[in-house]
Amino acid sequence: METMKGQDKFTKRKIGIIYSSVDGQTLKICQELNRVFDKNEIETELFSIDSFYADLSEFHTLVIGASIRYGKHNKNVSEFVLNNKEYLNGIRIAFFSVNLVARNEDKNSPDTNPYLIKFLKKTDWNPKFIDVFAGKLDYKS
Repeated sequence: METMKGQDKFTKRKIGIIYSSVDGQTLKICQELNRVFDKNEIETELFSIDSFYADLSEFHTLVIGASIRYGKHNKNVSEFVLNNKEYLNGIRIAFFSVNLVARNEDKNSPDTNPYLIKFLKKTDWNPKFIDVFAGKLDYKS
């Protein structure tokens, strides 16, 4: 199969960005990632976890961002990971959690954030790239 400019079919596939956001902070982070990829001419698609029905084989990389609400990630995120773990373990995955406790210095890393640790243990999943971002509490709402 002939490829363009030395690209193989693996590098021509796109990055999927999937998010679960309650107050919009995780969505903002994912939209910014989408803009950065677009600026660098990397094809992406942005999806809410609630409306993700794409064929996973379209993506060589997935970025999954999930917020915390009442101490838990959205159950759809957990179900997505559990239902697709075999496929996810075969591609590049970046997962990040957005939560208020990440504002604290002693809970702002993947190794110290209790919500991220609990999620990864519950799903028995080890994505290659993981991170934690501080959430935003909108007192007005």
